[in-house]
Amino acid sequence: MLGKNNNSGTKYYLRILAILLADAFSVVAAHLLSLLVRFDFRYGDIPQLYKDNLVYMLPVAVVIPKLP
Repeated sequence: MLGKNNNSGTKYYLRILAILLADAFSVVAAHLLSLLVRFDFRYGDIPQLYKDNLVYMLPVAVVIPKLP
């Protein structure tokens, strides 16, 4: 898994970080896209309650699936 030099360990952890960030971004994009599809791609038509719930629930939706 980790190579003999320190540089390969750094690359490994950077790759893991990039995967985690990409996963978090995809979760956020999926939630926002689901609201946009529901309201015919008009961001202004989304009720404020839905937007508030989106902002409130996103940290939970991003962190919970990554717990062991």
